[in-house]
Amino acid sequence: MKIICLFASLTLFAGEQVTWMPAHATDMVPDDVIAMPAQQNPLNAETQPVSMALPTTASLEAPAPFIARSREYHTSFSAADLVGGVTLVTTDPGALVRIHAVNRDIDAVNQNAAIDPSRLVLVTERDQVFERGSGFELLVTAEQLAQTDNPFPEGTSVFRLKRELGAGQFWLYADGLERNESEWYMMHVLEKESATIASLQATQFEYLAGGKLTLIGALETERGFWSASQIQGQLIAPTGETFPVSAFARGGQLTISGQIPQITTTQGLWEVELDITGSLGGMAVRRNVRTAFGVGIATARLNGQVSVNNGDDKTPRIVLGVQVGTPARYEARGVLYGTNEHGELQAFSVLDSAAVLQAGTSNLAWPIDLNMAAEAKLEAPFAVRDVMLINQDNMQVMQRMAMGFAISRL
Repeated sequence: MKIICLFASLTLFAGEQVTWMPAHATDMVPDDVIAMPAQQNPLNAETQPVSMALPTTASLEAPAPFIARSREYHTSFSAADLVGGVTLVTTDPGALVRIHAVNRDIDAVNQNAAIDPSRLVLVTERDQVFERGSGFELLVTAEQLAQTDNPFPEGTSVFRLKRELGAGQFWLYADGLERNESEWYMMHVLEKESATIASLQATQFEYLAGGKLTLIGALETERGFWSASQIQGQLIAPTGETFPVSAFARGGQLTISGQIPQITTTQGLWEVELDITGSLGGMAVRRNVRTAFGVGIATARLNGQVSVNNGDDKTPRIVLGVQVGTPARYEARGVLYGTNEHGELQAFSVLDSAAVLQAGTSNLAWPIDLNMAAEAKLEAPFAVRDVMLINQDNMQVMQRMAMGFAISRL
C-alpha cells in the first residue's frame, strides 16, 4: 500500500461560476489518497451519468447514524473474587443477571465451571443475607439453559433479583466454590426497565483510515442526567485488536475522540466500547455501551476542481476533478438545487455519474437537464449539496461534503 500525499487540505479551486461552501461538521474529506492493487475485473466498465428529477415535495433530510442506548453492564472476576464477594450494582428493581465461565486468555467458555444460581449468596446494603439463591427468582442453571434455543454462551446461568429487594448495591458470594485465581467468570447485568441510560452515537456512518474519530453520547435519566466518575474506552478493530480513545463527560454529554490507524483491508465493522462508572443521587451506576461503524480507505478524492461547460451533445454538465490513487470504478453523487420564487433553495434533481478511473487526475461529469428546473419553476443561483464520492468496487464512501458548492449560473 502506498500513500500519495497530494495536498495538505482539499484545494477549493473552481471556475468563477462555482463557489465551495464551508465544511460541515460531519463532512468526510481525505487529505491523501492510497495506491493499492486494483480489482482485476470491475463490475461495469461503462460510463453512466444520470440526472433524475425529484418531486417538488421531496423531503431530503439526511439520516442520522444509529444511537446505541444501554441499560446494562458487564464485568469479569476470578473464582477467588466470587468466593470473597463481588459487587453487583443496580438502579432499578428486578435486574436480570447472567454469569458464565470463561478462559480469560481466549474468552472461550469453560462448561465445567458453570455456576449454579442456587449456590450463590446475596447480601443487601442493609446486611440482609439470602442464601442458596433465595434472593433470586427465575433461576436457570446452565444445564437447563442448554436445552433451550437461546443466544447465550454455553455454561451460562441466569437469575433475576427479587423485585422486593429494590435497587442499589448488592454483594454476590459463591458458596462452596474453590478459590481459584485461574478460573474466571463474566457477569452481565441487564436492567430492562431502568431509566438510567448511557447512549453512544457515531457522528458519521463511515470514517477514513488514518483519520480522526469522533463520537458523542449522553448519560440520560428521567430527571436529567447522571454523573460519570470514570470512563474507560477502546476502539476495536474487526480483528479484535484494540486502540485507545479519550472520553469526557460534561453536563451529561459525552465526547469521545481517537485516531483510526492506517489499514490495508476494510472487511468488517469497527466498534467503540465504553465502560462508565458514576452515580445518581448517591446511588452507584455502571453502564457498558458500544456502537459500530465502517472504516474506509481513501483510494480517491475530489480535488476541488469544478467546471460548468457543455458536453459534446451541447448538454450543460458539471465536471468534477478526481485524484485517483487506486484504479477502480468510482461514483459521484449529488443533489441539485435551484432558487424558487421566494428566494429559497429547492431540490429538483439527483445527480449521479460512475466510470472506471485510472490512477492520476481524472474527472466525473454530471449532465444537467435544465427542463427540470424550468418545470419546477426554479432558476439561478443553483447549488449542489450532499456531494459524495464512492468506490464502487467495495462500496466504500471516499468523501462526503454536505453543503457542496454553489453555482451562479448554468
